[in-house]
Amino acid sequence: IYEIEIRAILSAMQKVRSENKQMHVEILVPYICVVGELLYVRDLADRVASEFAQAHLHYDVAPIVEISGIAFEMDKLAPHTKLIVIRSDKLTTSTHHIVREDARQFLGAYVGRGWFYGDPFRVIQKSTERIVRHAVEAAKSVNPNIRILVAGTHCSNEYSLRRLLDLGITEICCPPIMVPVAKLIAAKIKRTTA
Repeated sequence: IYEIEIRAILSAMQKVRSENKQMHVEILVPYICVVGELLYVRDLADRVASEFAQAHLHYDVAPIVEISGIAFEMDKLAPHTKLIVIRSDKLTTSTHHIVREDARQFLGAYVGRGWFYGDPFRVIQKSTERIVRHAVEAAKSVNPNIRILVAGTHCSNEYSLRRLLDLGITEICCPPIMVPVAKLIAAKIKRTTA
């Protein structure tokens, strides 16, 4: 499947290049659980790209960190990539072993009892925050210029976004419907920290 997807991406890139347009693509690899997976997909992309050598295509292959185990391997992963995408909402699932859809039945009670301080998929919990902090610090310790993007619904909550920005992330991404809210929150945070 990865080979088919990569070939499709590179074919589209070649078409755009044939129209004399410049582009740089980031091929994101979801659910990385060991460093070898990223290296395997990167090598696969390079092999497929050799078929398009005349097109001079520029791309990077980057991991999406969604599993807490690989978040603790950032010092091994970061040397092999220019970008790491951290899905903080998926790390919440991994950390607390809850799924957003199923958790709706009991989250209200958990918040009411003070076990969670807000919906953990919107309000980042200390446990998830610690994992993100470790991931960012470990990645930057071996690759100081690495771009670290946090993606997910936490980016549209002011408390969560402030906490994430304090960790040293460089970019955020959230579902399209939440972009206006995220922009307002980011502008507010920028005003109060300037």
